[in-house]
Amino acid sequence: MTISKPGVFEGPAARTVVEKDKMVLLLAGYDVYMYEYQRDLAITKANAITKRSKTNTPNGTQCARYLMDVFFTSEDMLTGTLNPNGKDGLKVLNQHIKLAILNFTLSLNKNFCSNVISTAMCNCCTGRRNQQRRSQKRQQQQPDLDI
Repeated sequence: MTISKPGVFEGPAARTVVEKDKMVLLLAGYDVYMYEYQRDLAITKANAITKRSKTNTPNGTQCARYLMDVFFTSEDMLTGTLNPNGKDGLKVLNQHIKLAILNFTLSLNKNFCSNVISTAMCNCCTGRRNQQRRSQKRQQQQPDLDI
């Protein structure tokens, strides 16, 4: 038995998948589904205070970053962008999911700022690419120890 990956499910066939796998809607108005435990964890993370917080109040970034990991694979984020125009030959990630994550996170606390959350989401993609570049650079700098 295979379980479905969280994502966009539309149409009559989608209802069957969602019901079979006991998935829940991320936010009303979007056909974006995930598992209940993932939604619960996202809500918990929305109330978490980041280590770098200057105000010592939650800002929703942990929730948004977690949801990015739920809906997009590392490979997606490595080769994709949330910019709807695309750039540098990167594929545009699903904008419907992007908006669902943003609006879900904003719905959890009226004090959350959409620019802060959007930036955190974009940083998930750029962070993966930067991490890969650093890793490749380290591998190139390591001496060849063939004896």
